[in-house]
Amino acid sequence: MTDAPRLTTAPAPSPASQELLEESRVGGSEAARAVNLCLLALSRTARAFTLYDARNQAVGEFLTDLDTKIKRALAVAGGPLDLEVRGYELAWKGDVVYVERERERSLAFRLYRDGVRRLGFLPGLAWEEVLGLVEILSLRYTGVRQQEDDLVTLLSKASFKSISFTAVEGLAEEGQDEESRPEAPAQPLEPPADWDLPLPGLGAPVAVGLRRLAPEALAALAAEAADQSAPSECVDLVLDLLDCLTDERDPLEADDVEPLAFEVRDFLIQEGEFGALRRLVPALERCGAGDLRPQASILARFGGPAPLSRIAQRLRGSGTLPEDLLRYLEAVPGDHLADALALLEAERDATLRAVYTELVASLGHERPRLLTERLASAEGLLARDLFAALSVAAPQQAVEAALQLKDQPDPELQLAVVKVLAGAVDQAPVARAVLALLGASDERVRTAAVAALSASRDSRVFDALARHVQERAHHGLETDEAEALGAVLAGLDPEAAYRLFSDWMHPRTFLQRVVESPSQRLLHWTAVSGLGRLPGEEPEKLLRWFLGRSSGDLHQLCLAALVQRRRDQRQRDGHA
Repeated sequence: MTDAPRLTTAPAPSPASQELLEESRVGGSEAARAVNLCLLALSRTARAFTLYDARNQAVGEFLTDLDTKIKRALAVAGGPLDLEVRGYELAWKGDVVYVERERERSLAFRLYRDGVRRLGFLPGLAWEEVLGLVEILSLRYTGVRQQEDDLVTLLSKASFKSISFTAVEGLAEEGQDEESRPEAPAQPLEPPADWDLPLPGLGAPVAVGLRRLAPEALAALAAEAADQSAPSECVDLVLDLLDCLTDERDPLEADDVEPLAFEVRDFLIQEGEFGALRRLVPALERCGAGDLRPQASILARFGGPAPLSRIAQRLRGSGTLPEDLLRYLEAVPGDHLADALALLEAERDATLRAVYTELVASLGHERPRLLTERLASAEGLLARDLFAALSVAAPQQAVEAALQLKDQPDPELQLAVVKVLAGAVDQAPVARAVLALLGASDERVRTAAVAALSASRDSRVFDALARHVQERAHHGLETDEAEALGAVLAGLDPEAAYRLFSDWMHPRTFLQRVVESPSQRLLHWTAVSGLGRLPGEEPEKLLRWFLGRSSGDLHQLCLAALVQRRRDQRQRDGHA
């Protein structure tokens, strides 16, 4: 005699995967419990495919767990694993090995609804077929449109060798098993012979003619056939069902509405119809008011990691966030900023990270402290994305964070730091931080720091840049950097720059006048670049004097500087 099924409560779910709540564990014997664990793993893995990107670590963990448990279930079965599919249960050898009453998550209900009555697994089941079954089940978990193939069609197309199934045509009435259906009558009912008599009169024949429809009628017909009508119709359907919850004559239960509400939510997210989603919020708020049930209201579950993950999938590569999305998130309860931060931290796909970063930036205006706290311990990609989000959400806090991040060795992060600090370079601590970045190992960072310092009006910055040129000329200064430094020195203090350049172009020792060293050549390069930007006759005389003593690339640079000065002078004369 088979032991009665035992129900035990599954462990509490983690906040990061609310929608993967575990169904009830059942099974009397050890073999039945092994089959139950296999079916739970199959259900959770199929739902995971709808929530996460295929390369997400969580999907890999679910697949590994399913592989282990399905092999064990086949081993303990000792032969083919033949499952009977009921409305909300799966049975094996008379024992209930799976039960889930909530339609949205029930594997049994999905199979039964589409006509599957038996599902079998044969020994030697290949992993490719298991993966194919998971993909089919995940498609039906997200199915909303009427025209999508059902499970029977998808299983038939797959032509699995080690997975069998038995199906029926049409759906049984809800709550009715195969055995409990009434038998069909032995003889069909025949209507009376004259049931459609006498024949109606047809009237006089008329000629067929064409009539032009009014523009309003054509527009109405086009709207009915357009795809844009589906979101509005879905919302109207949910609103009608929510009204039925308060119908005193025949009220619906909230559990009857929830599965459809969540399917419509996922459909509208996939279509990017966030404005239509917002239409549901007031009705869901009224539905949740006074709800004393222990679980969260329908509206509360419209937010969270799973919907945000679907939103990111929809918006990947699309640019800026739609304004309707932000207004929708404002209306839905939940800590969307914390959820977006958690998703950003776990994501590795670059396009999805860009969406999460923009979400964090848009949601972080009122809570920049949370961003700075996360940024303090972040590294690598996460540090770059958090800093980019903070720069948009709270520019002043971003300057303070940049002062702390300038010493991190990541060149991409250093470039972002320089960009933020450039807007506040007149502040002494900021100028010192940018000057420190002149010693960065990446040339792009040094060039960006030089450009940022060009906006400073602090005389100490000029002296620091001059020392930097003289020190770097002996090791590592590139000609592009020297040219940029010359232009910045000329712009910071023209008079001091002329004196400095003149000193560099008139060597003090006889040996320096005879032999030009590499470091002296870089100083000459910086001076020529700067003199070309200084107004007045004296800088031009110095350039002409040096033109006759230079050669090679330095001679060409000197010629280019003189030509540019002539053009600038003609332009100034034209505006005078």
